[in-house]
Amino acid sequence: MKRISLILITFALAALAVFSVLSHAAGTVSETLERHGNINKIVLTWRASSTDSTLTAYTTAHQFRGWIMLVITEPDTSSSTYAADNLDMTLKNGRGFDVMGGALANRDSIATEAATPTLPDGTLWPAPATGNLILGVTNIGGVARGRVEIYEAVSQ
Repeated sequence: MKRISLILITFALAALAVFSVLSHAAGTVSETLERHGNINKIVLTWRASSTDSTLTAYTTAHQFRGWIMLVITEPDTSSSTYAADNLDMTLKNGRGFDVMGGALANRDSIATEAATPTLPDGTLWPAPATGNLILGVTNIGGVARGRVEIYEAVSQ
């Protein structure tokens, strides 16, 4: 009986340790939606994990149904830990295509920046978006925070 109790306690502690690591490794993202006529402003506020400075890819709750016109990225410089310079972001559709065409690469760690979707040949062009988008943030380099504003022109 003691042996079974010891095994159960060991198993419970191992499961707790795994859950603790997984729950802290993700980072967090919150989402808000503001409607302004036929323009939607989707705001994603993110914070990297305090254990490993990563952020798990985030799928938006908002169902896009229009054109991505502009994305503004704003690092949070209010804390003592900033993101590394040149952190990279993507906004992927359900098929894994970055609708911004790489325009969110190399974001500044202290300056607010704007980007428009870019075609493979470098042409700036609104990107069609339907369904959920997936935000990816990599090369964070610290327990950083930031904000992404996505401006969508809604198709009628």
